[in-house]
Amino acid sequence: MRKQGISLITFALFLFLVSWQSGPTGKNYDALWKKVQQYTAKDLPRSALKTVQMIYNKAKTEGNEPQVIKSLLFRISLQSKYQEDYRLKSIRLFEKERQSATGVEKPLLSSLLAQLYEGYFDAHRYEILNRMAAAHDTSLQTLGSEQWQKKIREAYLASVALPAETGTIPLKDFSAILQSADTVSYAVWPTLYDLLAHRAIRYFSSHTATFWKRGTGVVHDTSLLAPASEFIKYRFPAGDTIPEITVLRLFQHLLRLHRQHHQEAAFVDADMRRLDYVMQNLPQTPTNRLAYSHALERLLKQFSGKAVAVPVACKLASVY
Repeated sequence: MRKQGISLITFALFLFLVSWQSGPTGKNYDALWKKVQQYTAKDLPRSALKTVQMIYNKAKTEGNEPQVIKSLLFRISLQSKYQEDYRLKSIRLFEKERQSATGVEKPLLSSLLAQLYEGYFDAHRYEILNRMAAAHDTSLQTLGSEQWQKKIREAYLASVALPAETGTIPLKDFSAILQSADTVSYAVWPTLYDLLAHRAIRYFSSHTATFWKRGTGVVHDTSLLAPASEFIKYRFPAGDTIPEITVLRLFQHLLRLHRQHHQEAAFVDADMRRLDYVMQNLPQTPTNRLAYSHALERLLKQFSGKAVAVPVACKLASVY
């Protein structure tokens, strides 16, 4: 089976690059992007940057959110070629941009900013871990490890704070900043919320996230392998923001969204990922593995005879 999904293209540790094509909403930008490509091929990042700034100004004036984001991503990529402190400048750029952003642009900027924070933390991990953070100093160069992780968490949470709005925006509208964007991928992740939620899930599922904010063990419960219709109703402790519960809540939101809009391929993909996540956090005992296989069998039966059931059947075959 070909791996399905859509992700933002990453450069180095955390920077983003995107395709030279403008996408369906940006044909008027192709000539400018061609100039950027030509300057980049000649190793002239400063000249390319001037053209990128023109694109940014044009996109801002026209309210073209995908092109605004794309120009910002190229800007930080080009700056990385000749600026030593490009990481900090990139963070400040996105922080400033997010302050004035409106609509769905703000959640997407929050998601990108979270990854920029991650990149800076990873690049300066040893220095940050050995730093004594000042209580009232909020400058990036003085933040301690817990403060950095708090910024990362808050940015990712902000990115998924508007599911009702981002869940109605077709992801293909942002094809200018995506890779692997094809019909199958859009069926699995049809909305902007899918992209934002799965990026947040990636972080909150990571060892880094769980290390800095440890959970209570609620995910070690086979009842979380229940059918999606029951799992969606599961009530987690109010106000609890530990990574494991955040991940499970995001899966609840995804499943509700795709059930409401009858997006079967996306629903199955989210439910399989939910079951995998729960199983990975359970003790690997024969009883738990059996419960997991039964959960897959129920999902397979629910969509029996439909193309969306094929990945479930393949997964189930690998479990036996």
